[in-house]
Amino acid sequence: MLPDAVTAPIRGELEELEQRLVELVRSDVPLVSRAMEYVLANRGKRIRPVVLFLCSRLAGDTPRGHVTSAAAVELLHTATLIHDDVVDNSQTRRGVPTLNAIWGNRISVLLGDYMFAKALQAALETRNPLVLEVISEVSQRMSQGELRQLSSDGIDPLDPEGYYRVIRDKTASLFAASCQLGALASAASQSETDRLRALGETIGLAFQITDDVLDYVGHPGKMGKPPAQDLRERKVTLPLLKAMERSTQEERQLVNGFLRGDSEDHQLERILELVRVRGGAEAALDEARHFQRQAQEILRTFEPSPYRQALAELIDFVVEREN
Repeated sequence: MLPDAVTAPIRGELEELEQRLVELVRSDVPLVSRAMEYVLANRGKRIRPVVLFLCSRLAGDTPRGHVTSAAAVELLHTATLIHDDVVDNSQTRRGVPTLNAIWGNRISVLLGDYMFAKALQAALETRNPLVLEVISEVSQRMSQGELRQLSSDGIDPLDPEGYYRVIRDKTASLFAASCQLGALASAASQSETDRLRALGETIGLAFQITDDVLDYVGHPGKMGKPPAQDLRERKVTLPLLKAMERSTQEERQLVNGFLRGDSEDHQLERILELVRVRGGAEAALDEARHFQRQAQEILRTFEPSPYRQALAELIDFVVEREN
């Protein structure tokens, strides 16, 4: 969960969001109703709606339609998680069975489609065409990021530039869109909107890099999933890239062979040890902290307020969290 210092100024809006989500996903199909109840009961941090709500208050005006925009963002995010779990054949998320573990891949894909359609419905209900434009654009970018990552699986390791292209599309784009939607809800100036969008992208980069670090060093009980899940799926993330920068030729050959599928799974432990010895996780976390500082610098261009302070707390939490 997010710290109280982050959510306290927007607690009322978060309660409204939960009600709005229930209304939006309601269905007269019993299977859909049961699945949607399951998804909403096993909620995440709602960090993207929180970012949207806080950004909507930075410009000073009373926001309009921001709860429905936040619902669109959360539904889109959840739809992508459902599809990701199918693609990766993941059996658990946040410590509980995934939809595909319970209902199978065919039904889960359709449930993800249903939730995506509801995200578009929410965007339409704001009666602001710019909201629909933002949701449509970010949907394309997130899909593009996933396809870019999958096209690299088992072929050639991603270089750092390729890694950043993937996470900008898959993760940072939705954080940027959340901040932009917050700006749209409060009729912020173009300058404020541009700064908020940059803030969101920077937070998103810090968030994803930290996620990738935790995949290597996080406690399984707190993470709610097996350790080194990305590596097991032959996905190259920043901790491994940083370790490879400091590795010998023989070590790089070991990693490349594993990623191509030439090596047996028992080589996984050797690669995990390589990342530990070469300081890959620590070096990646340093990059996350770089984006953390960058986000705080952007935030300081706004007037002091409880909302700015809450965002500052959130930025620090993104990098310091344990799950």
